[in-house]
Amino acid sequence: MLGIDERPAVNIIAFTTMKERVAAAPKPKRRRKILQTPNPEVRRRLLEAAADLIREGGYGALRVEDIAERAGLSVGTFYLYFEGKPDIFINLILEYTERARERVRSAREGDGPVAARLSRGLDAYIGFVEETEAGFVPFARESGIMLTNAGPLSSWTFAIHADDLRPFIEEAMERGEMRRQDPVLVSQALVGLTQHMVLYWLEHRDTCTRAEIKSFLDMFGAFGLAPLEARRRR
Repeated sequence: MLGIDERPAVNIIAFTTMKERVAAAPKPKRRRKILQTPNPEVRRRLLEAAADLIREGGYGALRVEDIAERAGLSVGTFYLYFEGKPDIFINLILEYTERARERVRSAREGDGPVAARLSRGLDAYIGFVEETEAGFVPFARESGIMLTNAGPLSSWTFAIHADDLRPFIEEAMERGEMRRQDPVLVSQALVGLTQHMVLYWLEHRDTCTRAEIKSFLDMFGAFGLAPLEARRRR
């Protein structure tokens, strides 16, 4: 299970910390009743049922009828909480992403060199992925083809993680730990590289270990982005 929490259902999915709302695109034509007081337990059951089915057969084979049956609920109840399978998939990705963000943010707290704090955050992210491997791989793959009102869902999640990372990149540049360049591009590149390498590791455990992936990513951040004078000393 992804350990779905019990946040109330909303019509257009969004994190309370984000200004932009993310929803499936195009919006479904079906008009549905919006619950004034949704039951968190019902929502959790539907989300966990969908997560299990996606892990078993992928998003393409997912059907609303199967989600409702797995959750022990009616199709009508499903549509009281979600607009369709794109809606519930986006909810799953957003909750999954927020759990990963919370784990990484906690690991990066504290003082010390930026590189060390980033390394702790990276280790927390890899640990989170390893714990949730059964869901991470199919969700990461499927999110690349899911279109939302903010573009591909995978691009949106990349942007969220990059926005979290950018203040640390800017601080590292101010402190001389990284050479100055566009912090937005650096953040996007590091997030993209990290997810790709973690997926590669999960699918090629026979050729590389978690420690090797962590060491490679740490080396790239510490050496590849270091000030030129520091690289010459090495």
